[in-house]
Amino acid sequence: NHQRDGGFGGTVESLSLVGADGVQRPVTREGDRTLFEATVGGMGLTGVITSARLQLEPLPSGVVEVATQRTSSLDATLRAIVDGDATHRYSVAWLDLSGPGRRARGIVQHGNLAAPLGLDEDQRRPAYAPRRALPVPPLPGRGVVRDPIV
Repeated sequence: NHQRDGGFGGTVESLSLVGADGVQRPVTREGDRTLFEATVGGMGLTGVITSARLQLEPLPSGVVEVATQRTSSLDATLRAIVDGDATHRYSVAWLDLSGPGRRARGIVQHGNLAAPLGLDEDQRRPAYAPRRALPVPPLPGRGVVRDPIV
């Protein structure tokens, strides 16, 4: 939903960064905007993020009401995305470039979060409810991972 709410970086309020010097430092948009933006968009180039505070929004339910549309060309796919964005918060599209000629047929899906009142009992149940927490596997021993590799 970039087209409505912006990218992932917009949800990051602050983070802790360990730089190449080994020093951990807090980074915020207000404190050092250049470092903040370089870190959020830099894919690890400024250091290792050890923690982050995100601004998330509560979901009314775990269900998304989805409308699916087939398209016959790239132009039709792009039009469908723009048209659906007027009434839907989320969108995704897939293109099949292996079709005959230069058709680039596609599938466009638009969705909105479903309100819990409109859901039946089965839809209100979590899609995945684990009976027990899964254990974390042990880390490899020192013989498998050496310091120069890490």
